[in-house]
Amino acid sequence: MNIYFTADLHLGHNKILLYEKNRLDKYKDISIHDHKIIKTLNHYCNEGDILYILGDIGWKHSLFSLKNIKATKVLIKGNHDKESNKKYYEAGFAVILDQAIINLNKNIRVKLSHFPYDDLPHKNFDNMPMEEDMWLLHGHIHNKYKINLTRRTINVGWDKWHRPINGNFIVNLLTKVYML
Repeated sequence: MNIYFTADLHLGHNKILLYEKNRLDKYKDISIHDHKIIKTLNHYCNEGDILYILGDIGWKHSLFSLKNIKATKVLIKGNHDKESNKKYYEAGFAVILDQAIINLNKNIRVKLSHFPYDDLPHKNFDNMPMEEDMWLLHGHIHNKYKINLTRRTINVGWDKWHRPINGNFIVNLLTKVYML
């Protein structure tokens, strides 16, 4: 079993192609965008794997396509995830949370949130993560950065990686950073 992380898929969101130029260059239209994202997720994630999607998965009409993802899906809700939990369960999510803390191995615990620690423009959202002495995996900021060593944050968003990030990659990265 492998654990994967991604965020900000924005399936079915036509305007994401305008907001994120790299998506328009890569996908041309929203149906190609959605199809290729699901295909890429299934290339990496298999049955028995867990895929954490850290918010902003897509618009209501596109949720059905998430059933095609082979891995067990866990949703950490983002600011665009406004459907009822029932709709997300119907789309194939096994678990739906605002935030979580998980162990990647015996030495590394990470917090999961859609939002980074330092996202001041959105500080009024109920599910903003409180800064703790642990690394945070998040989305929300699209192309702003991949890794912020000072704030101990890793942006697992689709616009930075164009694939889900394997938990072992994160363990190896943090092991190198801290020589754990």
